[in-house]
Amino acid sequence: MWMLKKVRLRDAIKIFQDEGQKLIVKGKGVLLATLGELWIELARIIQSYITCDYREDVVRPFHLKLLAVFKQKCAVNLPMFFNSLLHDVARSMKKSCHLESVVSHHGLIQLIVSHTLAQ
Repeated sequence: MWMLKKVRLRDAIKIFQDEGQKLIVKGKGVLLATLGELWIELARIIQSYITCDYREDVVRPFHLKLLAVFKQKCAVNLPMFFNSLLHDVARSMKKSCHLESVVSHHGLIQLIVSHTLAQ
């Protein structure tokens, strides 16, 4: 099972990449267009709703690992994953002088609140 820690890009690529597939690295991620047609839409949903990471053309290592879960290439501890994302939000908000400019993980928070209220 994958425990969330800082994921190295090359490790995430090894897990996600299929035989013969070539992912193009750009900065700290891979180009979205190189994922393949099936995975582009799912990557956008993960970026916009779950992690609120709006780098439209680049998929980060933790996104690749999450996509690999859908390929059944690894497992993920979701509570730990979500907890890590919330810690990232808290850290960003503590550092920021302009809180209105901080992108919050509203989709994740809404998911947690809705689930809690439904219980």
